[in-house]
Amino acid sequence: MEAIAEGVQVAKYPAYKDSGVAWLGEIPAHWDCIKAKYLWKEKIELSQTEEESLLSVSQYLGVNNREADSRSESLKGYKKVAENDLVINIMLAWLGGLGVSPLNGVVSPAYGVYQLLSKADPKFLHYLYRTDTYLDEFARRSRGVVPSRWRMYTDDFGQVLTLLPQKEEQTTIAQFLDRKTAQIDKAIGIKEK
Repeated sequence: MEAIAEGVQVAKYPAYKDSGVAWLGEIPAHWDCIKAKYLWKEKIELSQTEEESLLSVSQYLGVNNREADSRSESLKGYKKVAENDLVINIMLAWLGGLGVSPLNGVVSPAYGVYQLLSKADPKFLHYLYRTDTYLDEFARRSRGVVPSRWRMYTDDFGQVLTLLPQKEEQTTIAQFLDRKTAQIDKAIGIKEK
């Protein structure tokens, strides 16, 4: 739990269990670990109309509207993204180039787009996958000669163990992190003024 809410004082759980993998260590006894391939299904639905908004994936913001136009003349063939889909820039996953989309639109055909198969809270998974613990695992799962060329493919992502508390707890954690993030953003805005 401490890894999810980095820098925030969090109450301890009454009992823990071994997750079975060193990089996760002990986890609350009532949480599950499930491979990402059982939570997400790769989605390859291509734009035919070019009427969708162009989205991008930022390591700082996650999925957002792309402010600059695409370098491509056409958005035909770009991958469709629906709200709550996970979008991964396969070359930047290990640096945080991923997120659960709050928007509908299209992204580069080079990105991975995944539809949630379970009743998990997508916002919780967004925060979870962007923690240092998960970014380190994405780096271990990425392949390439040098870090600037590392890629995390669908099969590699599918092997990543995902921590899953009960859905209500996921939502509580996500709402807490939303509030804290909003407070931090507000404080930064005030300081910048």
